[in-house]
Amino acid sequence: MPLQIKSRVNDTEKHSLDITALIFNNNKLYSASDDGKIKVWDKNLKLLDEVIAHPCSVFSITIGDNRIYSCSNDGFVKSWPLNNLQCEEIVLQEPNEMYKVNFNDGKLYVGDDAGLVRIFCKSTMVGVLEIMHPIADLLALGNLIYTARDLYVLVSEIHPETKRMATVKAIEGRSPVCVIGEKLCFTNRGGKDILLHSNSKASEFQQIAVAKV
Repeated sequence: MPLQIKSRVNDTEKHSLDITALIFNNNKLYSASDDGKIKVWDKNLKLLDEVIAHPCSVFSITIGDNRIYSCSNDGFVKSWPLNNLQCEEIVLQEPNEMYKVNFNDGKLYVGDDAGLVRIFCKSTMVGVLEIMHPIADLLALGNLIYTARDLYVLVSEIHPETKRMATVKAIEGRSPVCVIGEKLCFTNRGGKDILLHSNSKASEFQQIAVAKV
């Protein structure tokens, strides 16, 4: 069955530049854009709220602990309560561009253009993972962290007992990356084929299928 357009954003309310991120949470759609704004929409795409989050592009947003976190090429990571979108805290301010944020299991993960993934717990930095390439995509699930750029998808594991992190698998591919159940999905280096892998250390993240597009 083909997809059909059910709703469309009003031209006077839409972002003025490209949209960089979308999150659907609690029947609301949150959008971020190169225009520096975060906007909130209902499920019928009626504008509920908006805020100028950064003076330049908002590269990524994530939701956790009733807050939305944003990052930008201005080097800032900020937190905003979901109920009013008033800046609550500047979590991080660095000269590097902050590419990706991801919230998982009470921790905030921040990836930058220098290849560092900083890990925060209640606004306190508790760890740093050195990936050594810009973080084009970032996903944290349990003790595993998935990062990607345009050549490899790296799977790294955190060892809380020793406070160490290590890369356990490097797979040819590129962003975007997603995990659905026990499957790991991303595109090939050309960005046209969808690769499906097992999301299991025991199988060494073995490839299962390829969808040619």
